[in-house]
Amino acid sequence: MKPGKYMFLGSEIIYTDDGLLKNPVLNVLAGASFPIRRGIENMMSFTGCTLGEAVNMATKNVARICRLPDRGVLEPRKRADVVLFKKDGDKLSVKQTRVNGKPV
Repeated sequence: MKPGKYMFLGSEIIYTDDGLLKNPVLNVLAGASFPIRRGIENMMSFTGCTLGEAVNMATKNVARICRLPDRGVLEPRKRADVVLFKKDGDKLSVKQTRVNGKPV
């Protein structure tokens, strides 16, 4: 999306030129606007956690909190949503993505 004003869940959200999402009425950040790859990189960089720990925070824990029991883990009869990363130093690149087991 281009920087500008948007409506999200009934609230006006501003996407700034520097990539922030803000709720001007509450004067708070409204979320993150970067890809999951960057969020995982940031978590590893800021906390020193492992790639596996950061991926769990972004997937398994989120699925549990959002009550999505068919996601967040690779087990029989669950969705096979998978992102294959390549790690080069402290940077990740996406090599392959699968949604429900199918390449996208």
